[in-house]
Amino acid sequence: MFQAYLIEIAAAPLAWLIILGLTGIAVWKFIGPTRSNLRLVVQIIFFTAMTSVIVLADIPLGQSQGLGIGDEQAAFIVFAQLLWWLHLSWAVIGFVRIYLVLEGRPREARLLQDIVVGAVYMCVTLAALAFVFGAPVGTLIATSGVIAIALGLALQNTLGDVFSGVALNLGHTYVLGDWILLEDGTEGRVIASTWRSTQILTGANNIVVLPNSVLAKLKLT
Repeated sequence: MFQAYLIEIAAAPLAWLIILGLTGIAVWKFIGPTRSNLRLVVQIIFFTAMTSVIVLADIPLGQSQGLGIGDEQAAFIVFAQLLWWLHLSWAVIGFVRIYLVLEGRPREARLLQDIVVGAVYMCVTLAALAFVFGAPVGTLIATSGVIAIALGLALQNTLGDVFSGVALNLGHTYVLGDWILLEDGTEGRVIASTWRSTQILTGANNIVVLPNSVLAKLKLT
């Protein structure tokens, strides 16, 4: 009886879709972020396999209500759909990371990756809410806009540092290892650059941490 149950599960496309999704997550975590090329190849394989199962088995990517199925099967379909959307986001993010590496732009890579990762996850989340759960995306976007305005007002200084960091990084004002002299007399080598600040190692081996919003207003040579 148990063997017959296993055979029934193995023959179910929905079960295969869930197995592929969970296995893909496990393999993705096991490989680790240091081997990004291998991660992307594995992710493409699992995403392609999951998409093939969806197409061949005609598994809906939208709401499962009204399909004449039970609540238990509908729950499995929703779970499988969410796994597919997650793998889609990882595949897109992987392509972006590989593109930045191949373009030879390591300086912008971290910054642009953070921006793209956030944008991809946000778009995929909204798409999943709309297609899988039938949520009103327009209302969600409007609500998110109000929340974003409130957060923007509360985090003006932090956002100022972040946007200044974006401008400094994309504008190639300096690169790590450059020796710079600021108009306020600060002089040293750039040893780190993050979203919010830039660290300069002076000739006296002191580390000066400057907020990006302050650094963006200073003349440097």
